[in-house]
Amino acid sequence: MTKQYLNIGGLIGVTLVVMIMCDILLCENIPLLSINITQAIISHWAKHWHILAVGLLPIYMAIILFGTSMMGLFLGSMAQRWLMRFCKRSVQS
Repeated sequence: MTKQYLNIGGLIGVTLVVMIMCDILLCENIPLLSINITQAIISHWAKHWHILAVGLLPIYMAIILFGTSMMGLFLGSMAQRWLMRFCKRSVQS
């Protein structure tokens, strides 16, 4: 039976990465990541179909935030495992 523990590194990683991504999404000068620029690009592609542009934006946001949270969880978990190994080696020495 394996010992279950709280993945603090993953939680910290998700929190940090999602906060950074929200700042990037609200920034208005980063192409393809900013909400305003993405809205303008989608509206330009679908000239008179503003409903399509408004409908695609939540899907875009969900994909960006889901990918960001998965990346944060992965990186945070890796960092936690690395720190746990480093601490065990330090204690054993």
